[in-house]
Amino acid sequence: MLLGGNNMQWTLRIASVGDSQVVFGRAERGTREVTAIQLSTEHNANMESVRAELQSLHHHDSQIVVLKHKIWRVKGLIQVSRSIGDAYLKKAEFNREPLLPRFRLPKPFLKLVLSSEPLISVHKLHPEDQFLIFASDGLWEHLSNQEAVNIVVNYPRYGIARRLVKAALQEAAKKREMRFGEVHFMTKLGVSHGCTF
Repeated sequence: MLLGGNNMQWTLRIASVGDSQVVFGRAERGTREVTAIQLSTEHNANMESVRAELQSLHHHDSQIVVLKHKIWRVKGLIQVSRSIGDAYLKKAEFNREPLLPRFRLPKPFLKLVLSSEPLISVHKLHPEDQFLIFASDGLWEHLSNQEAVNIVVNYPRYGIARRLVKAALQEAAKKREMRFGEVHFMTKLGVSHGCTF
């Protein structure tokens, strides 16, 4: 993210890769409402436009996107189409040991599978723009943009990130028909062992 401007005209530039997104909270004139405005998009193979882009870039590869366990994945491995890391899908020399076999592609590739080129968007800032929420898919899978904005609006700023995470975990627990404590324990266990929930 880059903020800059002159002559009282400020702009926000966002370079995005992966499964994170940025959302504005913008106050509506004449009301007390704050509206969520999404400023970036995820680069996730579950989105039809992302699959189309991948298929266009890799028209020679019928397995560039694969539906696996009801989730679209790039080469059946990963959901994101752009990332900073994941070198094993960018350079063939990293697609070998010590990388675990389940992550390795069976055939060598000549063209990078994932891109690290960010999608850049530019947004004019307005006096009504109250705050930004930067979060990964772990939040957005469980809270809508507006739900997240409403939480930020209705609670003190101190500890707001923790409150957003707790709300997402509560929604995850409901979806999995579990108690919040069970999901919370699983996420703590996963974080300490390098896993994601």
